[in-house]
Amino acid sequence: MKDMMIGVDLAKNVFQVHGALRTGEVQFRKKLTRKQFPAFMARQAPCLIIFEACGSAHYWAREMEALGHEVKLIAPQYACPILTGLTALIYAPASGASSRVASSRATTS
Repeated sequence: MKDMMIGVDLAKNVFQVHGALRTGEVQFRKKLTRKQFPAFMARQAPCLIIFEACGSAHYWAREMEALGHEVKLIAPQYACPILTGLTALIYAPASGASSRVASSRATTS
């Protein structure tokens, strides 16, 4: 029941949904519309769902809890650096990537 985590990036029309086991093994990545999202989540076994706290996150948290899921909201300042760091690591070349990421952050601050 609780061995799956689903991270949801809420947006205006299309939600990015990322499912993984607690061990980190990716199970799925999907783009769902606002209409598809509740039906998809109703088909999932009860699990932990993580939303970035925003205007609609509290609404969706109540909807997911009604389906039997456990919901956690994380603050935006914790969600954004994670995505920025992952994006930088994905697109930067392997050699010297961390030094370039650190220097680019230092110059933009």
